[in-house]
Amino acid sequence: RNPVSRAVVMPTPADAYAELVRRSRSLALLNSASAVLGWDQQTYMPKGGAELRGDQLALLAGMAHEKAVDPKLGELLVVVEGSPLVADPDSIEAANVREWRHGYDRATKLPARLVEELAQVTTRAQEAWQESRAKNHFPTFQPWLEKVLALKKEEADAVGWKAHRYDALLDEYEPGTTAADVEKLFAELSKEVVPLIAAIRESGRTPRTEVLH
Repeated sequence: RNPVSRAVVMPTPADAYAELVRRSRSLALLNSASAVLGWDQQTYMPKGGAELRGDQLALLAGMAHEKAVDPKLGELLVVVEGSPLVADPDSIEAANVREWRHGYDRATKLPARLVEELAQVTTRAQEAWQESRAKNHFPTFQPWLEKVLALKKEEADAVGWKAHRYDALLDEYEPGTTAADVEKLFAELSKEVVPLIAAIRESGRTPRTEVLH
């Protein structure tokens, strides 16, 4: 018998976009579940529960990462990018596709092991920080801080950077912004804020604080 070849049917840009929306919502649900567990840790979780909570969050982080790096996502993005669906750069569709591409490209550079370890260690570090703060005892938190810093450096190196390692980490929250931009921003703020604070102190007047309550 002669082998029967079957043509691969590519989805239309509209179908690909709809699937990207579905996958994005699924990923958002996982991340929101992690957020709830993080909130619970800081509000209701009994003392000593950080190790198990870390395991829970590491599991969810691993599951979310698996969804975020699915090669199918990359295929769907290729179908939509450059299509008439995103011709208007100011459209909701175009903005969504840009954000999905940014997230996908970043996630695919990170090993699952690192993502899960970050979730585990930062959860344990949170409990250590709370204890350290209550006792005013930095050595309680120091080893955990060192672990977090080492993992974040590893994350930055995996993502890639040029001028400053922090650029890779900052890009997750302020895409395109660099450490140099932040330094310039705070330098400008300092010119106004530092003299203002000094003037307030020198005035001898007690600031009104009722608005804070």
